[in-house]
Amino acid sequence: MVVAQEWFEQQNIAFGYFLRPDAAAEERVYQELPASAAQIAPLLESYLEAYNNRFNTNLDLGKLLQAHVADHTQINQELNATAEQAAVM
Repeated sequence: MVVAQEWFEQQNIAFGYFLRPDAAAEERVYQELPASAAQIAPLLESYLEAYNNRFNTNLDLGKLLQAHVADHTQINQELNATAEQAAVM
C-alpha cells in the first residue's frame, strides 16, 4: 500500500474535458492534462482571452492561478493536518 501511496504523491495528476476547444460539448473527453505547464498554458490563455472579450473584462491568468494555488495550498494543509491541528484551523 505504501508503494501506491508514494507513486500517487509523486505524480502530477489533473484531469479536464477542455483540451479540445473545437470539439462539440458532447464530444469532449475527460482526460489527463499534460504535466507540463508549457503545454497547457497557451490553451488556458486562449480560453481567458475569449472570456475577457465576451465579458469586456481584463482578467490576468497569473493572478487567477495564484489565487487557485493559494486555495489549493490551504486545502492541502487542512487535509494533511492532524486532528488536533485541524481543530485549531
